[in-house]
Amino acid sequence: MYRVLLILLLLPHANGWGQASVKDSLLIELSNATSQKRSGELCIELSFNVRERDSSLWYLEKAKSFITESDWKLQLDLEDAFSIIYFETENYNLAENHKRKAVELIEKFGDKEECAQSYLQLVEYQKKALLYGEALITSSKARKLFAELKDINSELKCLSNMGKVHKRMESYNAALSIYHEVYELAKECSLDEHVASACINIGIVLKNRGSYKDALEYCFEAEEIHLNNKNFKGLADVYNNIGNIERLQGDFQRALLFYSQSIENREKTSNLTRLGYTYNNIGLTYLDMENSILAIDYLKKAEGIKLACKDFETIASTYLNLSEVYLNEGDDIRYTLYSKKASEFAVKYLNDIVLREVTINNAEFAARHGDHQRAYLYLSSVFNELDTLDDRSSRIAQEVLQAHFRDEQKEIRINKLGEVNYLLASRQEELEKNQEISFMLILALTILLIAFSVLLFLLNRKQQAYRNKSKELEITNQQLVATTVSIEEKETLLKEIHHRVKNNLQIMKSLVRLQQAEVESNHERELLLDFEQRVSSMALVHESLYKSGELARIDVKDYYQKLIDELVSAYKLEQIISTNVIIDIDDLGVDTLLPLGMLTNEIISNSLKHAFDKEVEGVLSVELTKIDEDCYRLFIGDNGKGFNFEVAGSKVGSLGIELIQTLVDQLDGTFSYNNDNGSYYCIEFKSQEKE
Repeated sequence: MYRVLLILLLLPHANGWGQASVKDSLLIELSNATSQKRSGELCIELSFNVRERDSSLWYLEKAKSFITESDWKLQLDLEDAFSIIYFETENYNLAENHKRKAVELIEKFGDKEECAQSYLQLVEYQKKALLYGEALITSSKARKLFAELKDINSELKCLSNMGKVHKRMESYNAALSIYHEVYELAKECSLDEHVASACINIGIVLKNRGSYKDALEYCFEAEEIHLNNKNFKGLADVYNNIGNIERLQGDFQRALLFYSQSIENREKTSNLTRLGYTYNNIGLTYLDMENSILAIDYLKKAEGIKLACKDFETIASTYLNLSEVYLNEGDDIRYTLYSKKASEFAVKYLNDIVLREVTINNAEFAARHGDHQRAYLYLSSVFNELDTLDDRSSRIAQEVLQAHFRDEQKEIRINKLGEVNYLLASRQEELEKNQEISFMLILALTILLIAFSVLLFLLNRKQQAYRNKSKELEITNQQLVATTVSIEEKETLLKEIHHRVKNNLQIMKSLVRLQQAEVESNHERELLLDFEQRVSSMALVHESLYKSGELARIDVKDYYQKLIDELVSAYKLEQIISTNVIIDIDDLGVDTLLPLGMLTNEIISNSLKHAFDKEVEGVLSVELTKIDEDCYRLFIGDNGKGFNFEVAGSKVGSLGIELIQTLVDQLDGTFSYNNDNGSYYCIEFKSQEKE
């Protein structure tokens, strides 16, 4: 009877059993199973032999009823089956959840090697689910176990996973450090393929940081290893990356040559998934060469390959590139179509970089059509995206404080009204007593009645005046409540002012940067870059005030580090620039830090433009110390070739030197200049904060 009922229960979920002998045999065996364990095993096996996902999940849910807590291996098979089915249907979060449960079982009952391998599998699920922080933790656990097991290949794989996660998070310094560790460890153990893989990854990170020469050296080292091993897939990746570097350096013909070699090696392998990457890069090259026809042709090829290979995570970049071609061509319809596709895939796969680029392109599109208000809104959303959470938290806090304030005022008003009502009730009782007395005496004393009537009339007028006064006080109190601003609200408003000033300065920077693209003269571009950096130094002050817990003071160390890093990045020098920053002051006020920041900006900008030869590693030195209560000393300079300060200051149009002297005067300071093994300024100045 039990077997018949089981068959009837399973029949509605058996898709195509008449045509599939495997499913038929499994179903018959399930109906004849004599143990709970065997029934669970058969349900798990059946879940992989049906077409519909719902049927697969139904069998797995059914398997749960047959599995006991003591049979951990069958529980493990069940969780693995769930994770595989969810993974195949792109439900990566649920897949990761079940895979994590499987790993927890292995941690509890399995041996060390099983546990290490399960960690490696879990990392792949976590990367697909975009749980990068969890992936780093799991990779670290796996590496530790493989190190104990002396499994160097698996340990290197764990390190590479950690590097990839940091690279996806745009943490390039962390990624570079890990890839160098892989490189050194693989070389020590003579593992050529791991060495080549590390070289490619190091090259990609260096390319992203703008160190093209060093990136090429690592790529060519990987090429030599893959040539010796006849690794066509590795060669395809190497040539694709070299092509990217040459394209970024503006050598488009060499870039196309290496992309061609990448395609040639890619076609020698059976896996053509990454062929779409190379076609996409060729399209970008022709876009840089202003050949829209070929750019669209190759980008369309990239789109076709990525769709065929279901590479949906990177197709957003291809749609972004297509939209930019049509934006340049003025094809509004196709631009709108492809920018929308890029946004949809970027949102689905959490690609913030593509989303940011689409937003900027939409701003340019709106501006071209005269809709400057919409363009401003697009740009504002980009500038505000890192501060959205803080703004929302501030608004919620402000609303809570206001609601709390209103409740307190309401309670005060209720108490006051209660007191008034009590007084009125007391007066009413008194009047009633007086009326009783008057009625008792009215027959005998008419004169007293008249006097009492007059008294009652006067008392009534007084009572009416009292009520009118109470009403006026209540209205006045309501007006005071409505116009009172709490300390917290004032601080919130002040923060908002700094935030808006910072955003407006950032928009000025963007407008200057857009103007740079229109200017042909190198001298004019340098002037615009100088202006952009002066605006940036002021924007950093307001950004620091906005993020500071104390609105009147700014963290000087954090401000200087951001200012110097931004300057080095803006001038994009070919040689290595290192910084030696010593700040012995915790904070300063805005009236002092604004001119001090602009002064630092001018001196370091002069160093970056004029001080260093390409062959010499540059060093920027900044030391800020406190001399006494209101006096400070700034020592700043470089190890470059130096210059004659007096001669440079006497030249016509030497705005930078004039600005340095003006800013020192503004700080009530004095300075001296030393031109020995570099150029150095020693500036002593006073605090400009008002009491």
